[in-house]
Amino acid sequence: MSEFTESILSDATMEAIQEWVVAGSGLAAGQVIWEDERGPRPPTGCYISITMTDPREVAQDMVRKITPPSLTFTADETTETFTSVGHGHATGAGPFQVSSSGTLPAGLLPTTDYWFIRLTDDTFRLAETAADALADTEITITTNGTGTLMLEPFWVIYEATGHRVAELQLQCFAGGAKWRDARPVARLANVLSSRVLPVRSALLRAAGVGFGLIGPVQSLKLDRSTVLEPRAVVTMSIHLVSVQREIGSWIQHVELTPTINSVVQPTILIDR
Repeated sequence: MSEFTESILSDATMEAIQEWVVAGSGLAAGQVIWEDERGPRPPTGCYISITMTDPREVAQDMVRKITPPSLTFTADETTETFTSVGHGHATGAGPFQVSSSGTLPAGLLPTTDYWFIRLTDDTFRLAETAADALADTEITITTNGTGTLMLEPFWVIYEATGHRVAELQLQCFAGGAKWRDARPVARLANVLSSRVLPVRSALLRAAGVGFGLIGPVQSLKLDRSTVLEPRAVVTMSIHLVSVQREIGSWIQHVELTPTINSVVQPTILIDR
């Protein structure tokens, strides 16, 4: 059963592209905007607008199955919290099941599904349902239990990794009254040159961004009889690494009753 799917174009990718344009153009961060933010243009001065087409798939994705690791934990009945250093889970994660080499904390049962309520990087509580976890309604425990306590995730993560191609367009608007100082063509040329600098190139690669065909920086003609401002535009093809994850719950128990030639056969039991 699928629980969520991440978007192809992550916030980290968009931030890396915006930071690249800011650093290369020399403009303040507030003067470089994504067109789909749909906010007003900056009130004064030169600015750059970024637009991107929807990424398209260019090859079949590679899919792998990831099984989250089991965790050892301790219980504190006085605070009704559990501790597992660096557990790595968020509120709503689940289902989990618990076990012990001794006895479980009173209030927890074996072969029962629980969901995660994150408190800190190391501490958490458990809930009876995903809805309870999101509502911060935890299970009450009255003892700490004995032996080694184990928390086992009862789901798998399916991760699809592939490549996408999109068209990225940068438009630099002169803005303000001092148009001659804005240099829209020069600013976009500097942005393109900065992509090969070692630090900037490493940051873009880390965000899964690469470059394909890059068009020329074009200066759009200005009609001197109007108040249109000078601007420049460049369009390029960029390559994106797409990583999408989907969570699926374990199927723990299946009962199959086959029929052969209208004759019902013995039920087959399949346990995880």
